[in-house]
Amino acid sequence: MGKVKRWLKKGCWALLDRGLFGLSNFALNVLLARWLPPHDYGVFTLFYSLFWLFGAFHTALFVEPLLVFGPGQYQDRFPAYLGSLVYSHFSFTFCTSGICLTAALMLGQTSVLMAPLIGIAVSGPFILLLWLMRQACYVQTLPESAAIAGSLYTCLMLFGMYGMHQYHWLSTASAFYVMGISSLVVGGWLTMQLPIDFHKAADTKLISSVAQQHWHFGRWSSATQLLMIAPDNIYYLALSTWGGLEATAALKALSNLNMPIARVNIALTSLLVPELVKTRGPTQFLHTVRIALLCFVLGPTLSWLCLGLMNQSIIQWLYQGNYQDNASLIWVIGISPIFRSIVVVFNATLRSLELPQKVFQAFCLFTPINLILTISLIWAYGVFGAVLGITLSAVLGSIVMTYFFVRTYKLSQ
Repeated sequence: MGKVKRWLKKGCWALLDRGLFGLSNFALNVLLARWLPPHDYGVFTLFYSLFWLFGAFHTALFVEPLLVFGPGQYQDRFPAYLGSLVYSHFSFTFCTSGICLTAALMLGQTSVLMAPLIGIAVSGPFILLLWLMRQACYVQTLPESAAIAGSLYTCLMLFGMYGMHQYHWLSTASAFYVMGISSLVVGGWLTMQLPIDFHKAADTKLISSVAQQHWHFGRWSSATQLLMIAPDNIYYLALSTWGGLEATAALKALSNLNMPIARVNIALTSLLVPELVKTRGPTQFLHTVRIALLCFVLGPTLSWLCLGLMNQSIIQWLYQGNYQDNASLIWVIGISPIFRSIVVVFNATLRSLELPQKVFQAFCLFTPINLILTISLIWAYGVFGAVLGITLSAVLGSIVMTYFFVRTYKLSQ
């Protein structure tokens, strides 16, 4: 019971952290859409999407291994380990920024792409540093520090955007500069809050060893990220091809209702992986997995019931009567987060056992099947087919991930 209360307390801080960063991203896009010309906002959206794809690769190589090795192998020398990650992070991102700056100079001043590309090159390392430091807080079981960082970042970013707008300096490039400066300030504050030993971290043997371990672990995670991200984009493309943009909008309107519970799962995962790493004993480990399954599945189930029972009212309130004909499909698409929660738990469980290749193998098995199934249903039934396919894909994914966990865990005992 004490563990559940501790999880709830830490989980509230984690949810606040994720909520603040989610709010900041939402507010950023709304303000830029209001204040920038459509063409400029389109350029920002393009580059921000590309940055998020690169951020997913950075997360796979730095953040996900940190959540496993930090509370595990490097628990006794965490300050030096985290310091070596900071060194490696800047080496990696500065090289990437150099490539972006070179590409920007080759484009020339006449290109509208030059300024935002320079903005990303200058700001990117500091934005990603903040991502890394936030997750380090979870390894040290300090989600409250991450939540404070989220508050500071949100305030700095929003005030910065407002100031740029008031002085007519707001552009696609300046938006990235505001994000970069805000991230630098908050990320710098977190480095002072966390135990980092930069002196011991400068050991080249330690940096080389950490880099090799992270690459061995992260290469599987980066491939898995691609398999996780690609399908949803393909579904929207297929639906717009065969059903039109109105059908795509309807699917997006329905999917938006599942986003809050997805944010909750992401927040809790940051707490779950370090906890599983610390409790690798057979009895305690399985007990932790069972508690996690209960916590992760309960929320989506309650959300599904509430959204389903009030589907007409919710669609009317959110979208002012648009998509009313599709409101009943909430009963179908609302099931998918329940089974995706099972996927999330066993994904985290296998990563905590330092077996990301098993996660990759599982996604390699069910992602192609899901793509074929869902695209076929979209071709045949439009929006209903997409909703049905997404839900069936979640069910299949949960079955495959459960099988991989049970089989892997039995063999490891």
